[in-house]
Formats: sequence, structure tokens, C-alpha cells
Amino acid sequence: MMTAELLLEPPEPMQALIETFWSIMRLRAGPQILPASNFLLAPILLLHWAVGVGLGAFSLAPGMALASALAGTVMVVIFVHALLGLRGLRARAIQTLTALAGCEVLLGALAIPLTAWFFAVPEAQRALPGLLSLLVLGWNIALAGHIFRHALGISSSMGLVAALGYILVSFALAGAITPAP
Repeated sequence: MMTAELLLEPPEPMQALIETFWSIMRLRAGPQILPASNFLLAPILLLHWAVGVGLGAFSLAPGMALASALAGTVMVVIFVHALLGLRGLRARAIQTLTALAGCEVLLGALAIPLTAWFFAVPEAQRALPGLLSLLVLGWNIALAGHIFRHALGISSSMGLVAALGYILVSFALAGAITPAP
């Protein structure tokens, strides 16, 4: 008979994967520590889309949330391939995408309750959840810069520039495909 502890413990490979992503999210490791595996990348991209749907569901119609999340996930793939292609480093795409999308899934898991809180309170009480959401965005920018620095073999400041470009493209795409409130 299994104990409750065994039921709550993730399987060993899953635990190792979570610890690997946690190391990347703390800026202690780069995407190169992940395997170059399409088998791993595919479910991570699916989770990236699902988290995007979850976040979009707070402010968009269901069909628009689905489409917006799909566009966001496709944009990540295109941006990473284009950025690495400019430097002739396409061989690093799978690891870079796995790291970026996987870490964004975990950040999105943090952002979903913050977004729920933001929309659940009166407008006058949205400052704290809004500020915490901005901190998650800042973490996302720093994290993307860290991942791009490792993937491209560039300085931290240039990685941050690439991350800001990534975030700006992401915001521009979201603004272009979602209706104004």
C-alpha cells in the first residue's frame, strides 16, 4: 500500500527536471544543461500554450484566449529560431526553446493566481496584485536575458537587450491580435 508521501512525490525524472528548471530560473544554470529533446520540448510547448490560455481567460473571450495563447507560443518558437539563426546557432534551438518555454510555464503558474486576484478585487485594490505581476514580468525579462546570453554566447547586457526585444515583440503581438478593452 502506498503512503500519502509517495503519492505526493513526483517521479524521480520529473523531480530532476523541476530542479533543473528551478536552477535556470534562479539564473544559476543555462539552457545547455537541458537535453536537446523534441520529446521534452513538445509537451513543454503544449503547457506553454495551456498556461497562456489560462492567463488569457481572465480578460478575453474563450476563442480569443485560445488563439492569443497559440500566437504567443508560435511567437516564442519563431523568435528563438530567428535570433539563433542570426548568429548561426540553430543547433541550440531545442534547448533554448525548452528552457524559455519551460521557465515561462512556471512563471505563468505564479502569474495565474496573481491575475485572478487582480480581477477579483475592486479597481481601487489592484495595486498590490499589479505590482506583484510586474515583479513576475521583471523576473521573466531577467530570465529570458539569462537564457539568451547562454544560448547566443553574448554578454549579460546584450542578453537583456535580446530579452527586451522578445518582450516587446510579445506585447506588440498581443496588442495586435486582441481587441482593445
